[in-house]
Amino acid sequence: VGLSVALGWGLRGEIGGEQGALIPGVLLGTAIALSSGKENWIRMAPLIGAGSAFGMSHGGIQSYGLLIGYTMCTDMLNVTYGYLSLAVVGGLWGAFAGGLLGMVLCGKKRPIWSWVLMIGLFYAGGEIVYYILIEKLGLLMTPPRVENWAWCLGAVLALLGVNAYLKDIKTVRSSLKGFLAGGIGFMFGESLQVYGRFLGPEFDWWKVMEISFGFVMGAGLATAIFSEFEDDENFLETSQITNILALIIITAFVPLVTLHNMLEGFEQNGLLVRAEAIWQDPYFNIMLRGITMAVLVFAILKTLQKQGFFKNINFQNLAIFLFIWSVWSNGWITQIKLALPKPGITSVIIHYFFLFLMILLSTWSVWGISPNTRIKQGIWVRIKEKFNSLPLIILLILLLIPVLALLFAGTSILTHPDEMPSNVRRRFEVTHYNENDQVIIKRAMPSFTYTSSFYKITD
Repeated sequence: VGLSVALGWGLRGEIGGEQGALIPGVLLGTAIALSSGKENWIRMAPLIGAGSAFGMSHGGIQSYGLLIGYTMCTDMLNVTYGYLSLAVVGGLWGAFAGGLLGMVLCGKKRPIWSWVLMIGLFYAGGEIVYYILIEKLGLLMTPPRVENWAWCLGAVLALLGVNAYLKDIKTVRSSLKGFLAGGIGFMFGESLQVYGRFLGPEFDWWKVMEISFGFVMGAGLATAIFSEFEDDENFLETSQITNILALIIITAFVPLVTLHNMLEGFEQNGLLVRAEAIWQDPYFNIMLRGITMAVLVFAILKTLQKQGFFKNINFQNLAIFLFIWSVWSNGWITQIKLALPKPGITSVIIHYFFLFLMILLSTWSVWGISPNTRIKQGIWVRIKEKFNSLPLIILLILLLIPVLALLFAGTSILTHPDEMPSNVRRRFEVTHYNENDQVIIKRAMPSFTYTSSFYKITD
């Protein structure tokens, strides 16, 4: 699961935003279903994959580019702030994904109106917390960028509140464990970027950060899910329409969104010239073929059924197909970037690494899993006995993340104690004094003057 989300997050970096985050989300869900070896989970693979895709995409609305810059400063205040802020962003990413996965796997059948109500509550929670923290209190984490972390925080708090009210403590714990996994993962991945940038060879260390973050968060979320939902007596019965929608999301919606964003990026960079006649337009023609391919895949799945859509089907094979389809459809689309004129050597190396992961994961899903494969429950029982106390999980979040932030900050500064990158700005004013208490350096974050959708930077 860790390698699957590592691949997904690396591919997500080629797309960006909440749309790109659908890729690691769908790989997370389908990989969890397959690696569990549980018949009921494999049967639910389409629903788990679709739910996980939207759970992961939620965090994609957050901005973190400036936070990464802060971790490359040379003072403890700004660097620690950068790591702690990344822990919040990554934590909220993992918390919502873990919580939504828990809601799918808890086995409780809910009518459609209850799902609509809960989604409405998540949205309302996001709006309320954003208004209080940003509009009223002015608690800005990434000025002048968007402060959508507050909106994500509100949605996560609403998710926790709703499931606590419903006494679904397993989902509450899986969400909090997801926060821990995402927070640690983002700090760890960024620390590798800082170490590599100042101590290692010239390379795309940003991509190393993405892949490392995805691996740690994916493995952490898998640990959270397997330790919470170790039994499979419950089975969320779903309607045929729900299963069809889940299949459409995995086989068509996610790869088509990936293709759309890739072509949109090409158009913005002048690499794709639109035509007036729609039948000559390259964007239309490529999307048309993508839609045709997705529809054909879905039609083949349906045609293979002799009696009803979800009768007489080998769910193990269906889950494997959905996983491989997600790996190769999204992987192939994002690697179209290799067709750009003169791609850099590091970009080629990274994309070959993606190719290796795609082959490895496909091989694992086909030959590494048999119908009788089940994860040994002993380890998850021990983890559950030791780490399934809500107060302990909260204590770990409050203690472990700050300690790791200080550790990563200190080691990051040691890589470049006197070398302030020219493209990095501090978040807070830092004043240095000489031995006579005279100010020798005084730097602060630049002020911003907004004009329409642009801003002017002044020192």
